Amino acid sequence: MASQRVKLSTLVEFPIYGLDMSKHIASRGKSHHDQWSPWKRRDYNEDRDGDTIYDLHAVVNHIGSLSSGHYTAVCKNPVTADWYLHDDERVKLIEQEEIVNKSAYILFYQRRSLGGAAGACSSQARTEHWVYRMPAFDYVPPKIRHPANMSGEANSLSTTCQVRQTR
Repeated sequence: MASQRVKLSTLVEFPIYGLDMSKHIASRGKSHHDQWSPWKRRDYNEDRDGDTIYDLHAVVNHIGSLSSGHYTAVCKNPVTADWYLHDDERVKLIEQEEIVNKSAYILFYQRRSLGGAAGACSSQARTEHWVYRMPAFDYVPPKIRHPANMSGEANSLSTTCQVRQTR
C-alpha cells in the first residue's frame, strides 16, 4: 500500500518578540576544538543582554498543497516596525496579529543584540541598517510603445534606474 503525503495545516504558534534560545545553545566554554577550528567566533561576554534573544523580522507563507501552491512574505519595516504582506506585486500594511497563522512556512529571526530594540530601530541602528547604505536611485518607468507606432521594431519594454550620488 502506497503512503499518501499530505501537507499539514496545524497552527504552530511562534513568538514575534523575545524568542529565548538560551536553552538550546551549547555552553561557550573553552575546548580543544577552539585551538584549531577555522570557524572561530568573535570573543564576547556571555553575560551580554540579548545574545540569546531573537526577534522575528520576516515570515514566508505557503498556501496550497505539497505539489503546488503560492508563496507570500510578511516583512517588518526596520525603521517604523510596521509589518507588510508582500503578495506578488501587491504590498499591504497588516496588523501584528495576522503574522502567526497556519500558512507560516519559514521564519526569519535576528538576534536582538545585533538589531537594537524589539520595536523600531534606534536612531543609531537606523543609520547603520543596510537599506541606508544603498545608493540613492531614481526610477524611470518603462517606456511602452504602441505596436502601431513601431515601424517594424521589436516590441520591448525598457526600464532604467539612474544612480544618484549623495555622498
